Amino acid sequence: MIQRQFQKRIYRRRKIPRCEGLSLPGYRKVFDLTREGVVILDREGKIMEANRAFARMLGMATPEDVKGREIGKFIPENVRDHFAALIELLEYTEGAFEPVDLELQSVDGVRLPVRFMAERVMCRGRVLTHLSVESLVEWHTIRDELAEAHLSLEQSYSATLEGWARALELRDLETEGHSRRVTAMAVDLALKLGFGLDHIPHIRHGALLHDIGKMAIPDSILFKPGKLSGEEWALMKMHPVYAYQLLQDIEYLRPALSIPYGHHERWDGNGYPRQLSGEDIPLAARLFAVVDVWDALSHPRVYRPEAWSVDRVLGYLKENAGSQFDPEVVQVFTEMF
Repeated sequence: MIQRQFQKRIYRRRKIPRCEGLSLPGYRKVFDLTREGVVILDREGKIMEANRAFARMLGMATPEDVKGREIGKFIPENVRDHFAALIELLEYTEGAFEPVDLELQSVDGVRLPVRFMAERVMCRGRVLTHLSVESLVEWHTIRDELAEAHLSLEQSYSATLEGWARALELRDLETEGHSRRVTAMAVDLALKLGFGLDHIPHIRHGALLHDIGKMAIPDSILFKPGKLSGEEWALMKMHPVYAYQLLQDIEYLRPALSIPYGHHERWDGNGYPRQLSGEDIPLAARLFAVVDVWDALSHPRVYRPEAWSVDRVLGYLKENAGSQFDPEVVQVFTEMF
């Protein structure tokens, strides 16, 4: 049972390496240059040699304080059998093991997460066990620091994107607050539709930047009070393409592109810019199309001074489910009210 437990951890089979040319004091000079703990055990599990790093892990002043002690005394009881199985299996395999994560226990009773590497070595005619012991505390600290740095970077990116969205709103005060409102609602709807948390930042970024392509539309068209001419409307319909061209080379934003590029597509294929239909339209774009129209109808515009009531907007969405909008998305959206 013990042997089978660790068979998966064998990653190579070879002859036992020899250290005939190195005396144990010679090992000491090498050991004390490494930050990893290094231990040499005899066949009974007693520590013959150890370096300073390993002594420090055990809360001891010098390697001499470690020598002669049984390694098992420094392995917590609940993982001692796992460690013993690792050592026992070396008797049968003539191999080395993939790293095994266990714990050490210092003389003060402090438990330290570590990663063991074990292999047999032949030294002066004796078969000994060579252990490399890496403290995982430092790695956990580095991991936490990386996570904190990633969060800080994400916050910086988000602040930049919000700045871009705000710049667009300042250009058109009529839509002030629109980007923030649709972003919050798009995130809520995405969660209702089953999007994982790892996708939510992309939904948020895409929603914030959904109309960024309008930065390339002339004011004479964007703010024209009357009906657009055919040529003007053709140019207006290019703003999703301009958004794609603006953002596609920003690797961080590529997963968010489906919203600014696809939120004017229609379920029936009569949208723009690519005339996609049905499920060929990315789900993020389909859900945002509903949210975008909801917010536009729920707030006054120059061409429509009166905002629509909640019931009227919901009625419009239901009437156009299956033509303009994905019916399932509309159903989930209306259930939010």
